[in-house]
Amino acid sequence: MTTKFERYLNHFTPLGRKVLVERVDVTLELSSGLVVPEVFARRAPEGHVRAMGLRPPGDEDLWEVAPGDHVLVGQYGGVDLEGALQIIPESGLLAIIDAKAPHGIVPLGKYVLVCMMPPEKQTAGGIVIPDKFQGKLAGGHEEFGVVVEIGGKVKLIEPDWRVHVARTSGTFYRAHGNDYVLVEESKLHSIVL
Repeated sequence: MTTKFERYLNHFTPLGRKVLVERVDVTLELSSGLVVPEVFARRAPEGHVRAMGLRPPGDEDLWEVAPGDHVLVGQYGGVDLEGALQIIPESGLLAIIDAKAPHGIVPLGKYVLVCMMPPEKQTAGGIVIPDKFQGKLAGGHEEFGVVVEIGGKVKLIEPDWRVHVARTSGTFYRAHGNDYVLVEESKLHSIVL
């Protein structure tokens, strides 16, 4: 039996450059095999686009997503509705999750996907970084990585550039045996020429 709210959603359309996203349940499995319910970890970063906003006349920018897309969503922002539904500005969508994509994810907007280099391959300008500084450059958790994908609104960074980035400045995930960070272009520290 459908609720009054569910019937209402069939006729619901966000306004402007906003999307209606239904968050998916995510469980986290630790290396020990213990499953941590998402409610104890943090808000589910994934969802499915249910509806797209009505844009004003003259707004000819193309949408980067479509209804049904499986997306990676920022942790904050947006308006919560009943259940797992949320209205999010288009800029709050980080990437499309796509198993057919080379790295499993396609960045959106101003986001950049960086493949983190293993410590033995981290260099600065061709000079190997000593072990005691690996992963601890400038006193933090900054490391080097290679830009593998860029969003449609990225202006300064190009694929295959080596960059200096903090893992904590973006969304970290692991796929195909590699560590990746999805980070906003403006949060990259520097490029390595």
